Amino acid sequence: MKTNKIYAKDLARAMSETSDKMYTIYECQDFLDIFQRTIEGLMLEGTQVTLTGFGSFAPKYSKPRVMTSGLTGKDYEVPAGMTMKFVVSPAFQEELKRKFKEGSKDA
Repeated sequence: MKTNKIYAKDLARAMSETSDKMYTIYECQDFLDIFQRTIEGLMLEGTQVTLTGFGSFAPKYSKPRVMTSGLTGKDYEVPAGMTMKFVVSPAFQEELKRKFKEGSKDA
């Protein structure tokens, strides 16, 4: 199954079409911008955000660690940091698996 890549403007267009044009593409772009800024703000506060049936966004802390370069064999320190993790909900994960199985039969 081939995956496609879309950008925010394409997502806004799809949202507008899904709403039967009840919302314009520009309104959907504004919604996406607000959604993104809100998620970013909550992540910076250390808050996990769960969208039931879809998944969860959560900030993830990584401890400082020492790693070895595969190229040079030398050790180097990786500092502590924060990143964001997305975990797909179990229900949506099952739907993805089912869809993938159906798609692989067509190949």
